[in-house]
Amino acid sequence: MTTGGSTYNPGFLSDEELVASFCVRTNEFESIKESLRESTGKVNQHVVVIGPRGSGKTTLLLRVAAELRSSVPLSSRLLPIVFAEESYEVSTCGEFWLEALSRLADQAPDPSERHSLRRSVADIRQEHDDQALEDRCLAALLDYADRHDKRLVLVVENLNMMFADMRNDDVGWRLRQTLQTEPRVLVLGSATSRFGEIDRPDRALYDLFRIVQLRPLDYDECSVLWERVSGKRPDFGQIRSLQILTGGSPRLLAFVARFGAEQSFQGLMSNLLELVDSNTAYFKSHLESLPSQERRVYLALGALWRPSTAREVADHVRTDTSKCSAQLGRLVQRGVVATVVDDAHRKEYYLTERMYNIYCLLRNGRGKDKLVEALVAFMLDFYSLPDLAAIAREAARDVVAASAESTNTMFLKRLLGQPALLERIEKRSAVLKEVRDRFQDARQAATAGDYADACDRYTDIMNSISSDPGALLDMHDMVDGMVRTEYGGVLIAMDRMADALDVLDQVAEQYGHRQEDALALPLCRASFGRAVALEFTGRVDEAVAEYDKLEARFDVRTSVLRVAELLILAAIVKGDMLDQRGRAEERRSAYIRAATLATDAIEQHGSAEPAWVLRALESRAYARGMVGDIEGSEHDVAEALVLLTEIKPPPDASIDRLITLGLVLGSDRMADLIRSSPAVHMAGVLLAGFLLDMNVPLRVAPEVAEVAGDVKKALDLRRREPKFARWGWTRPGHVAVGS
Repeated sequence: MTTGGSTYNPGFLSDEELVASFCVRTNEFESIKESLRESTGKVNQHVVVIGPRGSGKTTLLLRVAAELRSSVPLSSRLLPIVFAEESYEVSTCGEFWLEALSRLADQAPDPSERHSLRRSVADIRQEHDDQALEDRCLAALLDYADRHDKRLVLVVENLNMMFADMRNDDVGWRLRQTLQTEPRVLVLGSATSRFGEIDRPDRALYDLFRIVQLRPLDYDECSVLWERVSGKRPDFGQIRSLQILTGGSPRLLAFVARFGAEQSFQGLMSNLLELVDSNTAYFKSHLESLPSQERRVYLALGALWRPSTAREVADHVRTDTSKCSAQLGRLVQRGVVATVVDDAHRKEYYLTERMYNIYCLLRNGRGKDKLVEALVAFMLDFYSLPDLAAIAREAARDVVAASAESTNTMFLKRLLGQPALLERIEKRSAVLKEVRDRFQDARQAATAGDYADACDRYTDIMNSISSDPGALLDMHDMVDGMVRTEYGGVLIAMDRMADALDVLDQVAEQYGHRQEDALALPLCRASFGRAVALEFTGRVDEAVAEYDKLEARFDVRTSVLRVAELLILAAIVKGDMLDQRGRAEERRSAYIRAATLATDAIEQHGSAEPAWVLRALESRAYARGMVGDIEGSEHDVAEALVLLTEIKPPPDASIDRLITLGLVLGSDRMADLIRSSPAVHMAGVLLAGFLLDMNVPLRVAPEVAEVAGDVKKALDLRRREPKFARWGWTRPGHVAVGS
């Protein structure tokens, strides 16, 4: 998979490149090898691999062929003959065997034999009687097999389309006769869907083939493929999102991986629509390969963007239902449309290749492209794993920007006459960039669950900062505090609470006497982390005291918005902790305090960025709901949903907080609030998740259904594990979604 761009085709790769790039479908590969290895008797085990376009059939078959050429135990008795991916010239039984002989003439291992085989092919082509053509080609093939004491493995793609184009009904029976009685020839084929010749008992090839069905790639397989193609370690959100958007299609996932190899998850998802739009020619070629009437039906399914009945599709294209059913059947046979039976036992159809559906929606426009944008925005938020210091990083960016602006103003005149100072500031910028890049690597390791690697990376950053404290100038202490609190978060995730407390205590001891805004957030984070670690070690009273100290030191009216938010969150987490331990009065006081802090913060910072106000509203809704103020909580949720429509993309974790609020208000009430809000289209996936939680059947796009299923899993998870309902606000429970 080293070839880039939309021209990727496994048929262009050498055997060495195929072997090197082959990383998924390994179970199917081993299974097919075993079937070939066992084909030693008088009757062979023929195999057909079935999967839709882009599912990896060609790559799998070519990988098997490469193995037959290179593996000594297999190559000594089996010789692959690979047909063209589209054998358009085959329409009779004789032409099938002529194609096999022609391919042998091109692929015979001994070059000296190819010339004589090509002469035989040229001579046999003059034969016009199909039975005689079959006999002569088969005789030449079997003669070659006898001379080399090998069985010939015919690798034939798209068997279903080949049989659809056959002119004679007896072709299948003639092939069956040979394949059942001639051990020197066996077929390893592929098809885009099951077809009548192998499925119906009255057809010739029934029960002749062992069927290997290619399922969509699962999460682990998508991760392996992404890393192989992009060369980058994937994170959970990136892979789960792309697994859904590509439908687990290896071709489409590899296509996106090459595009997004150098992008963050946020960057990739933000540019995904650009990817589809900029590769119109790639997607358009797929449409143009369809006959005009089938293309209309295909586009209608794309516009409907959900499993639809033949009648619904027919109404969309204004045609007769029976004609539409026939066209849908041909599209199913091509493997570009799949079927599902709904709750009313009706057959429904949908496009198998999901990114083609996105292309169709973008091509169609008329507002449907906005639905795609809403889905992508939802997934971007929902599948963003918790960076362990996400709030700290956002504040750091604010502080860095403010500091840079201040520095530029302060030194503007001096820089003109002092190159050494300019060089020093440029050095700081370079160091900040290096630290940022190393942060990203450490976070990626942490979100992938490789905590040991993450710890090593954070330790290296801390050592680097300590070895040259002057490199960052006035930014050193803030960056150091951020790194240490983030490292402490990883230690908490590893259940190394004593080590986490040591690290977080160091931050408090070293910077606790300082009052600068730049250090407020690291200190606040350190105190919050200490409280969490103390709770997890059973020291609840000490944790409560730490939360009280945190509230006493900082004020929600602070100019650092992230500190204000963390104060509200601390009160909520404190209430949750006390709630789990049956300390009802203290729990109620904590929630009331959280709601008061949120109110004060909104009054103080109401003109602040909308994303921050949205988070504060959601926090207040939670706190109010937990003390029984359902009306107040619903009012806050309604306000939050209105505000949500004004923010693109949704702020980090906002959707996740709304999911948690569903536990407080109930899925039915949350669904009603979303339905009646202007955010109904934007939050359509969230609505679907709550409806699923209520066991309401859905008729939505497969992508939406899968994400909604993960929303339901998140709700179920938090019901089973009370701490996840609390931690839904900082999201470590997310790792279980989709697994």
